[in-house]
Amino acid sequence: MRRGCVAVTGPENPDLEAIIIAMHVEFGLTRRDDAWQWVVDAWEAATPRGVALGRKVYRSGELRALRDTRAPAAVVVDTLAARLSADT
Repeated sequence: MRRGCVAVTGPENPDLEAIIIAMHVEFGLTRRDDAWQWVVDAWEAATPRGVALGRKVYRSGELRALRDTRAPAAVVVDTLAARLSADT
């Protein structure tokens, strides 16, 4: 990146960023993988809503249930978006 002309910008859609982070956090909690905690800490500093949502859907089992029923990605994103909106 130092040699090339790469420009990094902020998220174009903060809600979508929070949803993606929430899915990662829920997955890590489900796997009980402590090795990723430093990543979650960094995400929490930048996008606390996403980390909080990930923890909530982990505790509720909602995302796990959608995964078990092989829900389409659009349904998963819509569900998490509704949950994110309800929390704000």
